[in-house]
Amino acid sequence: MDRDGRVSDQGGAPVASRSRAGIAARSYEEHGVEGITALSRAVGIPPEDNPLIPIFRRMVQPWGSRAIGERPLRWSDASNDGTPYEYSVAFGARLPEMRFMVEAQGEAPDLCSNQHAGRALSERLGRELGVPLDRARRIEDLFLPGEPRGIFAVWHAVAWKPGSTPAFKVYYNLLSQGPEASAQLLEEALTRLGLASSYRAYYRDAPGRGPELDQPIYFSLDLASGPEARVKVYRRHRGATAADVEAACAAAPSHRPGDGAALCRIAAGGDGPFEKKPPITCLSFVEGEIAPSAVTVHFPICAYADDDSVAYDRIRALLVSHGLLTAHYESMLRAFASRPLAAGNGLQSYASLRRYRGAPRVTVYLGPEAYSPVVARVAQA
Repeated sequence: MDRDGRVSDQGGAPVASRSRAGIAARSYEEHGVEGITALSRAVGIPPEDNPLIPIFRRMVQPWGSRAIGERPLRWSDASNDGTPYEYSVAFGARLPEMRFMVEAQGEAPDLCSNQHAGRALSERLGRELGVPLDRARRIEDLFLPGEPRGIFAVWHAVAWKPGSTPAFKVYYNLLSQGPEASAQLLEEALTRLGLASSYRAYYRDAPGRGPELDQPIYFSLDLASGPEARVKVYRRHRGATAADVEAACAAAPSHRPGDGAALCRIAAGGDGPFEKKPPITCLSFVEGEIAPSAVTVHFPICAYADDDSVAYDRIRALLVSHGLLTAHYESMLRAFASRPLAAGNGLQSYASLRRYRGAPRVTVYLGPEAYSPVVARVAQA
């Protein structure tokens, strides 16, 4: 790190445990654990005290023992380069929260096989770890049809910060029966979860640019019980400007005017329109409340930064703009990177912003780069 606090190519160079040598011969489990270990050490948590590591090992069974190889057998949209998992770290007023997301891999490299593997992983989490599945079972038939479509079937995520217990989440694909059925799927899923009024107010009758441009694509659930368990709906904003993203955020009472547009401008270095890869907004709902409890903006910074050193400058500026310390982010990136930051643009895929009880939280999404340090495709299907 140089005198100005920037991560230079030398300062951001990997530690020995993050060498890229021999990646193709490593197993998915080995490479994934290495990434979580690096993040854990960077924020001062001994790996042996981090519950995410044994959970990750469990969640990638049995396919985690496969060698990574030179290219993915089937492209996974869980990460930029096709690796079937990614990491993220959330920065706020307290210690960072670490997270990983996994796309369960079936025996055959196809969507139907992955769908079966994803359903089996949910059941295994319930059986072996006591993860509540009641709400997921209410809706999963909607998203797991006999002939699935789209780019994924099921993703599972786990988040943890010191002093808490791991929190589990499942993601489903609103395009699993084709784009033409997405609105019906969204309505039925929200209705089954007691949120029919939210669908009418924030999707069916909401003002905006229309579902072709502001398209619902992901549906997620906290795998938890209790009144604060969330339902989240993600929308992709094709060809949006910073002003369009800001307008999409305004539906949430917790939104602070200007947050969405400012994130886009800082992350992209301009106002758009963002044609390379669409930004995404996410509204969170809880049962019994019509209005969304929060809004999150996810900006695909990898598509608008020439390399990860540029992305670093912009994410650091985003943290500073919200009064958040940068030390944990800097140490995280130094420990996690397996190459000079200027050598690619796939390490930092998204930057997101959310407010919780008024306080900002910035999350950085990290690609495992099992295959490539350069984003291979930027247009989402």
